Amino acid sequence: LQNSYYREIQAFKLTHEQIQLRTPQVPKSLDDTKYVYVDCKVELNKMMDHIKLQREL
Repeated sequence: LQNSYYREIQAFKLTHEQIQLRTPQVPKSLDDTKYVYVDCKVELNKMMDHIKLQREL
């Protein structure tokens, strides 16, 4: 019996950045973090463009 996700599992590849050992970072509180309230489509698109440029979330 083959796993239904066999092909996806076999095709899955990690990047060099994903396998590097790192010291865990505790997230800052909301009071100490810059954030933007998104209340329109233009702001949402701007935020999504920024997120797409990030290496990790």
